[in-house]
Amino acid sequence: MECSQASLKRIRFHSLAFYRGIGMKNKSFLAVQTRWESTRVDLDDILLIERRLRKVFLVTSERLISYYDKIKHIEPLLGENYMKLLDGCFINLERMESAKEGILRFDTGFELPVSSRNFAKAKRSHHSYYRTRQLRESGEAQEESN
Repeated sequence: MECSQASLKRIRFHSLAFYRGIGMKNKSFLAVQTRWESTRVDLDDILLIERRLRKVFLVTSERLISYYDKIKHIEPLLGENYMKLLDGCFINLERMESAKEGILRFDTGFELPVSSRNFAKAKRSHHSYYRTRQLRESGEAQEESN
């Protein structure tokens, strides 16, 4: 049986959900529904979130997911490991390996060239994120040894 045009238009819209499951050690994810699929995307797996016109693009370790949404619905769901690079673009600092020569490199080999202003901003944020994390982890290790 083939779908009519009207029913295709109805299923085109998506839904966005955020969940912290009990026993999942605060695994956060987005539930994304597109025209062709309904899927769960872990926030830890996302490298980059970008808005182009009315579409949101999620760059993950394995694929690119695009669907219609407003970035303002996703922004409150992001944790401290996400940085707003520019209007409508967020990067996952946890997955970013290095910032060198105007290119942000991620642990999967994905490279994102950025302007010099945004490169400096991302480089500072990347360093301060890992420095804060390093201090927090060393403080927790000292508390455990006491």
